[in-house]
Amino acid sequence: MIDILNKHFQDSLHINKEQSGLVQFANYLAYFLMAIPAGLIARKFGYKGGILVGLTLIAAGAFWFVPATNIGAYWAFLLGLFIIASGMTCLESIANPYTTLLGATESGATRINIARRLMVAAGFSVRLLAASLSFPAAKDRTQMPAFTSLIWASAFLWPCCLSSSLYPRCRICAPRMKAINPPGKKISIKPSTGQMAAIGVTLAIVCWLLYFFIAPILQLVWTLLNLNQELFQPTKYGLLVVAFIAAFVLVSKNWDMFRRKHFTLGIATQFLYVAAQTGIFSFTVNYIIENDPGVTKLQASHWLGAMVSASLCLGGCAAVP
Repeated sequence: MIDILNKHFQDSLHINKEQSGLVQFANYLAYFLMAIPAGLIARKFGYKGGILVGLTLIAAGAFWFVPATNIGAYWAFLLGLFIIASGMTCLESIANPYTTLLGATESGATRINIARRLMVAAGFSVRLLAASLSFPAAKDRTQMPAFTSLIWASAFLWPCCLSSSLYPRCRICAPRMKAINPPGKKISIKPSTGQMAAIGVTLAIVCWLLYFFIAPILQLVWTLLNLNQELFQPTKYGLLVVAFIAAFVLVSKNWDMFRRKHFTLGIATQFLYVAAQTGIFSFTVNYIIENDPGVTKLQASHWLGAMVSASLCLGGCAAVP
């Protein structure tokens, strides 16, 4: 749904394309910050508890759009998108492993593929609906995702809150499963001195490359929040150093995982894929309107929905073994 918001915010809040790109930044920043906490939540409260946390966050973020509309400031809408994306991160991080456990182990991949087919159909439908709700004046409709999330949370929760004697054969009650470590003693492999040096050089290059993409975004956020510009430079370089140290500690402490080429190359592939996808989809509505002035924003958003759904369908079909 966020891909059609760029053009909407450009017109309603009178911002430029660069500033509207903060929509995607707020969304994916939540994925970056919330992914590991989502796993910890699943381990602490179980998969079901994690899903309920995700649905609650989505509802809270959607409800926040009501006061955000009255505030009328760009940061308020970005905050709502960040909260919603945090909830989505919980759902996406937890739902897949939870799905593999809801039945025989050997059919876990099949269940995930079935879920992906339904996701494609839902993605196409919701983009058409989102376009219709976003471009007209729709202040009273911002609560719809919140109520939908609460309904799903209630449907997911309430049968298990009732006495088992009242519903001994309840089929709706979701099993309470926790994320657990695989059996056996965990083998900790530490990188050698040469490998430590290679890790440091590689992460330095990665941080240096990412700096040129992230620094302009950080400047936009800094300006949006009206912070002291004199503190921007030291804050920018301080965050870069912190990011490098955190990445170095993360890789070195989990070397058994990061030394596997399939994992590290998979991270790089996913990064490039999401970057390309986001860069294309975010400004497709702008591209269509600027190259065909006769097309309305609503029509352009429908075209975007069809294009995104087709790409999801092709990508999903390619993922089926």
